[in-house]
Amino acid sequence: MYSIQNDAVKSVFDSFPPDIRKQLLVLRELILTTASMIPEVGKIEETLKWGEIAVNFSKQMNLFGFCNITRGFGPSSAFGYAA
Repeated sequence: MYSIQNDAVKSVFDSFPPDIRKQLLVLRELILTTASMIPEVGKIEETLKWGEIAVNFSKQMNLFGFCNITRGFGPSSAFGYAA
């Protein structure tokens, strides 16, 4: 498992209810593992964007055709969290 290096990101993860946190940590692991296997994504950095956890890639080419992936939790999502 990848440790969370950014204290602000860790605080957001810690603020989630345990069941949601567990699911988002599984998603985080999948994103980071997959991205680490693709040299074209470059350096991987976790940060906050608009108060939500985001994964930024240093190179423009990445897994989904955009430069970051955000994850969050809230009542507007049918599952309680979204990516």
